[in-house]
Amino acid sequence: MGMDSIGEYIQRMSIRQISILMGFATFIAPNILWSNPVRDGDITVNIGFMLTAFSWTYSVSYPILMDGFQFLNPEILLRNSMFTVLPILFAIFVVRYCQGKNTSKQVWIVAFLSVALPMFVGLIPMVSYFLSYGIFIYAGIIPIQLILGYLVVKSHGSPLDGLQWDDDEDSSKHVVTWWMG
Repeated sequence: MGMDSIGEYIQRMSIRQISILMGFATFIAPNILWSNPVRDGDITVNIGFMLTAFSWTYSVSYPILMDGFQFLNPEILLRNSMFTVLPILFAIFVVRYCQGKNTSKQVWIVAFLSVALPMFVGLIPMVSYFLSYGIFIYAGIIPIQLILGYLVVKSHGSPLDGLQWDDDEDSSKHVVTWWMG
């Protein structure tokens, strides 16, 4: 299945199907991966990780939380709440784009913000572990939602992006005529 067939399939999707796809990508698909070295004195024993979605978490040898799969854990939901508001807003903007209520520029601004916050927060442990121990860990996003949103916006047109202004209704023309007297 090539990219052209994926784009054609997305073009045929209804707003309800796009809403379900973006809802799945927002609430069910993993969106953050935090890896952490597990140390025994000066020796790194292994690398633990925590894979997080909005509604679930799976962790292995992660020091803060217990190992295993957790669904709707209030502590994790509260801890990750700052990483979930902007992705939810991004999903809403993608659906509104397909309905013709948002421009692609607005969608990409929200997409950038939803990716920038976790990446900035993730840089702190990545740099500190590398400088302290020489160990590279990854702490940041898994861009499943971003990729799906990009494919939807790229394949699905919006009437607002193709909007052309009439010369009679162009506000800059009215400002110029008002300014000139």
